[in-house]
Amino acid sequence: MPIGSHFIQAFRVASRGLAAQRASLGAATENLANAGVSAKADGQTYRQKRAVQSVQPNIESRFSRMLSRFSGVARTTDQGHLPTPALPHTAN
Repeated sequence: MPIGSHFIQAFRVASRGLAAQRASLGAATENLANAGVSAKADGQTYRQKRAVQSVQPNIESRFSRMLSRFSGVARTTDQGHLPTPALPHTAN
């Protein structure tokens, strides 16, 4: 798989995540906007909306295969990435 296709796949994954978050925020926004409403214009009571998300099996397996291919690739670290020393404890 060429390097460019990895970037395209990353953008696809990111766009799916953003779409899921947009659906969740849309449902939350409508629920907040209708919090004080006891009935809609047609007389039915307002029901809380929920964004339901699911995983497509073939996408999950492709991700698992790609993750296993790249696991263990980074075997060294930059000294700047090492943990910093703990901050001194202050008495309350």
